Amino acid sequence: MKWLAQKTARKDWIRYCRGHGNREVHAEVFPLGSDIRRLPSDQIQLSLPSSLAGKRYALFVSTIEPRKNHRLLYQAWEACIRQRLIDPNDHRLVFVGRRGWAMDDFLDELSCNSITRDSIIVLNDVQDIQLDLIYRGCAFVLFPSFYEGYGLPVVEALGHGKPCISSDAGALAEVGGDLVMRLCPNDVQGWTRAIAHYMTSFD
Repeated sequence: MKWLAQKTARKDWIRYCRGHGNREVHAEVFPLGSDIRRLPSDQIQLSLPSSLAGKRYALFVSTIEPRKNHRLLYQAWEACIRQRLIDPNDHRLVFVGRRGWAMDDFLDELSCNSITRDSIIVLNDVQDIQLDLIYRGCAFVLFPSFYEGYGLPVVEALGHGKPCISSDAGALAEVGGDLVMRLCPNDVQGWTRAIAHYMTSFD
């Protein structure tokens, strides 16, 4: 018997077995959680990166690679600024994750875009303790991935009591139930509206 974390993962497993001529192995589904290390609240501001001090920010935790869909958030963030839906002086979009494959052009574009470069922050090699602080300090969490077998950052967001806007693709349609707002990972306008609403409605 094979144990899988999501119904989506079970479907993928069955599809794999059938596609490779293997006997279908019975699979059961069980929910996963996340281990969250808690630190005293008085350490949050002391340990946040200086680029986030005193700022209201949205957080995306993921390896920077095409499947994770960073470009959608970049486009939505730029639209928010152009339409004056957010304040680039006070608001930040934070990408936490190591640089993956096929993203050099995207990262170069981030650094060259004068409209967004000061308000989009990319953090690499973040330790778990600091990541906990960054989660705790954020206004909300974003996760626009094209596909996930689970979606741990969504669970981490909810574990920190943070609102989350997620893609509706793959297992992300399952994680978090009604606690998560879900959007199509190709809907730039929808993400633009949602980011602006979450960034300005809960100050």
